[in-house]
Amino acid sequence: MNTTAPTTPASNILPIRVSPIGLTGSAPLESFMSWASRLAWSNGYRSIQRLLATEGFIVPRVSDVGQEKFRRPLVRLAGFSDALLVSLTLRTFPPSSYGTQRGVGRGSRWVLRGDAAESSNPHQVCPECLASDEIPYWTMNSRRSYVTQCAKHGTALLSHCPECADPLTISKTRTTELHQCSTCRFDLRCAESSALSPANQVPQHWIDFNAVMPHPCTPGHIEKRAFWTGVKVVLDALSRHVIAVPLTSAPAVERFSWLFRTLAAHPHWSFDQHDVNCRHQALLFMKWLLEDWDSRISFIQSIRGVRDAIKYSHTSEVTWVHEYFHARISAARVSSKERYARSLVKPA
Repeated sequence: MNTTAPTTPASNILPIRVSPIGLTGSAPLESFMSWASRLAWSNGYRSIQRLLATEGFIVPRVSDVGQEKFRRPLVRLAGFSDALLVSLTLRTFPPSSYGTQRGVGRGSRWVLRGDAAESSNPHQVCPECLASDEIPYWTMNSRRSYVTQCAKHGTALLSHCPECADPLTISKTRTTELHQCSTCRFDLRCAESSALSPANQVPQHWIDFNAVMPHPCTPGHIEKRAFWTGVKVVLDALSRHVIAVPLTSAPAVERFSWLFRTLAAHPHWSFDQHDVNCRHQALLFMKWLLEDWDSRISFIQSIRGVRDAIKYSHTSEVTWVHEYFHARISAARVSSKERYARSLVKPA
């Protein structure tokens, strides 16, 4: 049995060619697992696993992150070159899906993580998109934990089935169609869409890879990698139990009390482990902070308990990159390590 990609002769290429949706044109790019599932079904196989087994491959895990050798057999059997493999490989750090192999580990909080034993790949879906697409499919963007709303319809995404509450995933053994929940077969196109008001939407340029990112606190622009590095650090700090608990009773952030209670109840969870509602609220809190950074971060500092937790903490979780959100620091004078270790809030 083969465990690595073969040089596939033309006679072994699958008879029905299936191209990923969005590879050309303006449609959102399809995720690898969504495309691979449609490839298997279109060629008469019940699942990705059955396709691979029939063609002589034993692949322990199929995913759109991690080692490319587990995805290469499917790309070759479909008659595509490795260029497609690069296009459909999900890089874990925003904003790019491409580039080097750095940051492709499953531990990244920016990619939704599933059960490794079951080879599951969590996704999020927009019911309106599934209903309007000629061929229902799941997008690459829906694998990213920081994407919590549909850019086209302005609605909240679903990360769990509204009928059985199981997470929406694609594994190599999935046999159910992509418009259905793989557990209870609920038709996701019929799920109620939750329209978000402008106040409850995350700024689109945060998650649109082609949009220019205005600097949040000073004139000019900022690289998205730098922006999301800063967001990660703030969310890490505010997710700590000793900080989340005092915030639950702070009147100025009463609208986010549910968020802080949830964070306090799960102190060891990373961002990607929370459901889409919690992640969306966390991003809205970041939006609230950045609307008036100086005064609002000063308010966070003033809360007893929060201030002490930051003051006496010796971990990297309560750091902030002032170069990005508060002051410009010359790279010639300050090392990269120092730039990433600026205090989130200066202790009193």
